[in-house]
Amino acid sequence: MTTLGLNLSGYHNGVAKKHGEVSQAMFPGYDIRSITNGVHSRTWTNPILAELYDKYIPNWSDEPELFVRVDNVPDAELWDAHQRAKTELLDEVQRRTGISMDPEVLTIGFARRATPYKRADLIFRDLPRLAQIAGGKLQIIFSGKAHPQDDAGKELIHKIIEAARGLAGQVTVVYLQNYEMELCCKIVAGVDVWLNTPRRPYEASGTSGMKAAVNGVLNCSILDGWWVEGYSPDVGWAIGHGETYSDTNYQDQLESQSLYDLLEKQIVPLFYQRGLDNLPRDWVGRMKNCLRELAPVFNTNRMVKQYTTQLYLPAFTRGGALESDGLKRSIALSHAKDEYHQKWGGIKVIGIHTSGNGHYRVGESMQVEALIDLPNLDPRTMRVELYVGPVNASNQVEQPQALTMDFAKEMAPNRYLFSGKVECRVSGRQGFAIRVLPGNPDLASPFEPGLITWN
Repeated sequence: MTTLGLNLSGYHNGVAKKHGEVSQAMFPGYDIRSITNGVHSRTWTNPILAELYDKYIPNWSDEPELFVRVDNVPDAELWDAHQRAKTELLDEVQRRTGISMDPEVLTIGFARRATPYKRADLIFRDLPRLAQIAGGKLQIIFSGKAHPQDDAGKELIHKIIEAARGLAGQVTVVYLQNYEMELCCKIVAGVDVWLNTPRRPYEASGTSGMKAAVNGVLNCSILDGWWVEGYSPDVGWAIGHGETYSDTNYQDQLESQSLYDLLEKQIVPLFYQRGLDNLPRDWVGRMKNCLRELAPVFNTNRMVKQYTTQLYLPAFTRGGALESDGLKRSIALSHAKDEYHQKWGGIKVIGIHTSGNGHYRVGESMQVEALIDLPNLDPRTMRVELYVGPVNASNQVEQPQALTMDFAKEMAPNRYLFSGKVECRVSGRQGFAIRVLPGNPDLASPFEPGLITWN
């Protein structure tokens, strides 16, 4: 289905910069951009906080950029609004579970679809250490549903409940059932820290953290999805440094230790650092940084503008061009596709020539020329590419790039020379192949006709 969608669409994008990069590596022949997701600010802001924003930052929901004025909000009033949202959440916990939680205790939230790659149980990898760090100063709220056929997701919920029992009397942990939008709104506004621990690079975006941010809730997350773009030390915390290991158990061990270190040395001390007025001024300062830096960016206002200017308007313009003059260009494109299909079997890569002796230093470049037979096809309507990248032990090109080769000249009737250049940017064995695709500029994608020839 992914290939079908890519082949029949003219524009492709990931939902975060990292997602676009990962998708581009998975499907190197396509031009995959990125437009990072956003959340609708008013919808996901707790009414208590929305009232405060209305008072000090008028029109904030129509223009989230106005959050740069968050210093207009007095620290005491922001903290009071947060504490009232927190009390509202903890009252809901009491109503649903009968468990009493303290609004003065640092509260971590984790609520999203229960599936293994999100690693909701990462914080429970070392229960004795977690209990030692908590020391009565930490409580955790979980929620989320598993897909009915996701047995591993259901098992994950079971593990969390078992961990909660194991921590009884040391750390209060609750799992709220029947996760839905209303409950989500309460959790993303009422906790102090929003925890996100996906296994890289499987988090495409992760909008729940954006919902927390617009409420001034600080994120503590793996550097994946939107947090790669959103993170800075003054708005939250990053678990690890974005490294990835093939040994998932080792990865879990490292990142759980990183999480414990953050809790022990930074998050817990900062939360309980109070002045004579009992306000956590530095914590509130981070809440304001979060609102100032994240809320203006990770919202639907910005997202829809980007979709409109980068994708919808170009598509609209292309559609208008294909419809103009009595569908003149559409009819020509249809004839061009027929011609491609009729003549494609005669396309052949006759020869390839490279500059030098095959040994290059990093920073040098290699010229590549390809001689290609195009029987009764205009070379200017063809797309010839160098498919290049590091070569693995099986002589397969990994992490390839598709570099366009330029039409150089006609060498003989129906025989043409194309040239391209490969920049040597990394050490080790490199390889390439030549591929030919349809190149009519009115195609939605060069893959649309389903034709390709490799050398």
